[in-house]
Amino acid sequence: MKHGERRIYAPLAGIVPSQPKNGFNLALPIVIAIVAYMILRLITNGLLRLFAHRKTTV
Repeated sequence: MKHGERRIYAPLAGIVPSQPKNGFNLALPIVIAIVAYMILRLITNGLLRLFAHRKTTV
């Protein structure tokens, strides 16, 4: 792994084990982290929309 990838992967390294299958190694912690970051982004975006919504009258 390159240095930049190690910095991103380090907090996720021990979540679940990555097991090779048929000669391929699926990095399951990265898949879980992508899903978690997507959910966190959706929640953050929803909260920002909730607080930033202004009612305007004409």
